[in-house]
Amino acid sequence: MPETPALQSLKNHRFSGDERPLAPASSRLAARILAVTLALVPMAGAPGEWVLQDTLKSTLLALGVLYAAIAWGWMALRGEDAPRFKLHGILLFPTVLCAYALGSMAWSHTYLAGVEACRWALLGVLLWVTLQVVCKETVLSIVVGIHIGAVGASAWVAAQFWGNLDWFPQAAVPASTFANRNFFAEYLVCTLPFSAYLLVQLKSPRWRQLMALSLAFNIVALMMSGTRSALVAACLVGPALLFAIWRFRNALAVSGWSTGSRWSCLLVLVAGVLSLGALPTRHPVLLADSFGTTPLERSVLRAGSMAKTTEYTVGSFSIRSSMWRSTARMMMANPRTGVGAGAWEVHIPLYQGWNNSLETDFYAHNEFLQLMGEYGLPVGGEPWRYSWPTCS
Repeated sequence: MPETPALQSLKNHRFSGDERPLAPASSRLAARILAVTLALVPMAGAPGEWVLQDTLKSTLLALGVLYAAIAWGWMALRGEDAPRFKLHGILLFPTVLCAYALGSMAWSHTYLAGVEACRWALLGVLLWVTLQVVCKETVLSIVVGIHIGAVGASAWVAAQFWGNLDWFPQAAVPASTFANRNFFAEYLVCTLPFSAYLLVQLKSPRWRQLMALSLAFNIVALMMSGTRSALVAACLVGPALLFAIWRFRNALAVSGWSTGSRWSCLLVLVAGVLSLGALPTRHPVLLADSFGTTPLERSVLRAGSMAKTTEYTVGSFSIRSSMWRSTARMMMANPRTGVGAGAWEVHIPLYQGWNNSLETDFYAHNEFLQLMGEYGLPVGGEPWRYSWPTCS
């Protein structure tokens, strides 16, 4: 019986040396678990203070990562082919920091250092599992999980912004299921490149406009938060993302789209942002903070507030710059070893200025400065101690 075109195509796909082999079942299962985890964590929240939102999300993430690692290892070891472990230099980052955190338990805050060690160990397992399972056939499922999680978290923000939903305790609204709207916005802006990649990789015409509308919805949710750092990051990432799509268009599915499909997706994206961004809020707190009533107004006015001098004298920027200066003093006073993993909040009062009567926060609002303050500089020496003033 002659071979059908479909059978011939399958044989060419499976046995051609130019094509990658099909992903093993262990990688597909672990990728699905990671996708479900990445979708569930941002959407999940506790409607009360019996458990902190950060604690709930960290627990779900830890369970998902561990389940994915166990599933991959179990199925790979039981399979006919021996598992091929992949290594990458990026794994050194969490490994070294985890080792340092464990060592700092001997001379710094034991509990906080142990928590940091678990944090870096979990990040290392996540990177390692992702490195084992990600390939051409599994990467889209993980990206789909990221996008679904972003849409779900944005839906909570929309319910809070337009419907005055108050199920989840939070320090600043609208924050979705996060403890603070800054946390939500910083998470959401990190998902935008993945959502854009998913859009330009769609091959089925029926999903393109819906995907473009969901991306517009996420952008409007980011505007609702009014987080200035995330808005600035989006303005910086957006042009770079458009250039990357144009530069590598021939390697993306968008190169095979019709002209009408491309223009319709662009129209849906722009119209979605403008129409959804013009709907006013009903939240009394947002109405009282004088930063506009619509997502578009709020994003413009919040971003424009960075030009006000009061932001750098009595506003949030002045508070954060004070924490950054205190962290810099900590960093220069302990250049070799730092103050110990996770011990920033314990030692920061020693390095605050004379005008800081109270500890301002539990973290530095700058991950790089806090890491250098806790873990030490890559190159430290005694001259630093005499070139930077410390607080007595």
